[in-house]
Amino acid sequence: MNNSSQLDDIRPIAGEPANDSPIKPIPPLDGSINVEQDESNDKIPKKRIMLAIQTISIIIALILSAYSFTIIDSLDDATSKSGNDATEVLVRTEGREADHICTEGGADIFIGNDSNRNGILEEDEVTSTTRLCHGKEGLSGPQGATGPNGIPGFDSLVNTTVIDYGNESCMYGGLLISVGLDLNDNDTLDAEEITSSEFVCNGMIGANGINGADGTNGHSALVERIAPPQHLCSNGFVINFGVDNGNGDGVADDEIMHDDEIVESLKICSEPLNFGPISDFFVGVSDGYSSQCSEFAWSTTHSMVITSGSDSASGCELWTSHGTSDTTQQLIDINPGNAD
Repeated sequence: MNNSSQLDDIRPIAGEPANDSPIKPIPPLDGSINVEQDESNDKIPKKRIMLAIQTISIIIALILSAYSFTIIDSLDDATSKSGNDATEVLVRTEGREADHICTEGGADIFIGNDSNRNGILEEDEVTSTTRLCHGKEGLSGPQGATGPNGIPGFDSLVNTTVIDYGNESCMYGGLLISVGLDLNDNDTLDAEEITSSEFVCNGMIGANGINGADGTNGHSALVERIAPPQHLCSNGFVINFGVDNGNGDGVADDEIMHDDEIVESLKICSEPLNFGPISDFFVGVSDGYSSQCSEFAWSTTHSMVITSGSDSASGCELWTSHGTSDTTQQLIDINPGNAD
């Protein structure tokens, strides 16, 4: 018996008429199904689904195209501004101090159209404002380890050298400034220690200017020697230097040294200056001055002391003195009697 799953050859059965019709497929004797045929049958529904999806997508695209064309066609035609009428967009940034909005400060960015075409974004032209705030400062990191000690440094030295007239670097003379480090610690900038040099040259001498107008005539200088006040110096002299220009109450060009014309004075005394009381208003142990009678003044014009004092006979009156006892006298008894 042949165990082959398929017939080796299909032949006509005896007694049946033979024809040339196609041979029908005969399933295998072992009952197995042709796998390739099943896979082909499974692909047919999938192709149909994909074809349906593509068809639906095309229909939707056509519908959307028609809708968009309808919307665009329904919009009114608007006339845009020409380039000459358009306004420029400006941006302005400003720093921002710390406040309740930006606690760490920041910046404001303003955007708007330059309506008045002055190139400046003014407040009424701002259409958009953006605030940028700084972030908060982070915590300090841990302290790093101490680095190694550096080597001792060298002193910096500066040397200046005068450049003579006619030098090729400075035709009209000048200075050569050299800078460097004192590597050998001799407090001198040696040639091999110079690190940089710069020339500072004099400018060319300019042409002489035109003569100016004649000035006004000056005044004569005066020198005079006078004796010092006897109450200050008994042996000496005073040399006054001045100009006979009529300053103050002086008279110009009169060859006389007036007090207001004195510019400087040289005072020389050949012995110690005088000191001590110049008079005794109240003879005895009593005092000629009191809290009610103690006015004192010096008259530069008359080289005289003017003071109030009491001699017990006429009360508090006006006294004058040139600094010595024999020149001290009562100027006037303003209120006769000793009760004043």
